[in-house]
Amino acid sequence: MKPSLLNSAKKKKIVQLLEKFYGISKLPYLLIQTGKRKYRIYSGSLSKEEINELGKNLHIELIGTRFCKINDEKLRINFDSVNISEIKSQVENVFELDDEQAKKWMNGENIETNVEGGEFLIMKYSEDFLGVGQNRKTFIQNYVPKERRVK
Repeated sequence: MKPSLLNSAKKKKIVQLLEKFYGISKLPYLLIQTGKRKYRIYSGSLSKEEINELGKNLHIELIGTRFCKINDEKLRINFDSVNISEIKSQVENVFELDDEQAKKWMNGENIETNVEGGEFLIMKYSEDFLGVGQNRKTFIQNYVPKERRVK
């Protein structure tokens, strides 16, 4: 799929989902759809018009940073995007990990616990965000990419 810039109405819908799941109400970036349900953000110096013009003349596969994936009106923010300062300062639905849980999490294990709250949780250890997990009520499902897990 050719990347396409989202208009303000589509961006507003995604920001509403961000606020619902993570408490993020401001997204000062261009949003770009790069797949059926995949989105990237861009904060560079090129304008929308310049990006569109480049897209007409060049084959652009990727631009910006992986941001999120949306399935059935559920938005899962990407592992790397959680630590972008404008996003990090707005995040809610945070689950604080203790030492043992943080080790398990970084090894790719789910966290056995009963949690009330949102569908997706930002996993935090000390001052660091370690990723995103899906709240399954009796455990938190780990979404740390395999290449980022501790071996």
